[in-house]
Amino acid sequence: MCKFLKFDLLFKDVESDKIGKGARKEYIISRYGEPVLEDGGVFLYRKSAIFFNSPKVYLEFDDKDILINIRIEKKQ
Repeated sequence: MCKFLKFDLLFKDVESDKIGKGARKEYIISRYGEPVLEDGGVFLYRKSAIFFNSPKVYLEFDDKDILINIRIEKKQ
């Protein structure tokens, strides 16, 4: 599946609460692919070809690879 489509699926799933706190890191990667950036337990997903105007989804994991926080940054 194209990275654009995977990001769109992730964005839709986050907004509709299909994924949430408690999801495992392995599940996130298997469903949505590798993040654009991983830093200190935080994944950043965005449309890889559209840097400035793409919405961003930040997924934060604890030390047991469990999702503990989700943040969406929407662009106008």
